[in-house]
Amino acid sequence: MQSEGAMGLGANPGGADLEALGRSGWTIDVNKAQVDDWLRIPGFAPHHAQILAALVRSGVQFHCLDDLAAALDCDPQTLHALEPLLCFAYYEPDILENCSKINPNRATLQQLLKIPHMSPALAQTIIHQRILQGHYGNLALLQQRLNLPPNQVEHLMHYLTFRD
Repeated sequence: MQSEGAMGLGANPGGADLEALGRSGWTIDVNKAQVDDWLRIPGFAPHHAQILAALVRSGVQFHCLDDLAAALDCDPQTLHALEPLLCFAYYEPDILENCSKINPNRATLQQLLKIPHMSPALAQTIIHQRILQGHYGNLALLQQRLNLPPNQVEHLMHYLTFRD
């Protein structure tokens, strides 16, 4: 970034517009955003939108505001006003787009083992607990019954469905 004012955020001239967007509930999924998405943010420079969109297309994922600042070679404070508008979702490369979700209430051991990073022990436990206690109503019940840590649930939620 050439300077803090290059995006119009150094002196925050677009502050009222940013606040209005924030109040409306509008957000941008940073790791799926295209140039046009970035340009909806008041004061966002087109060349910065192009840089971020190109990085996302190449597979780069941003996890926080500091990542965006590093990609744009600017001080994170420059982007601070954007924080309420930014959603930093994580996507596993290619896997989510090419994977149909599996219902743990009907899945076989082999089907469960197709889920990335699914251990044979967890797959067997899912089936065993399903037989003992019945179907899982939703992801929260699966987590509770299997005593799964949050990071494991965050991974599994992209691969499981509880709909019939």
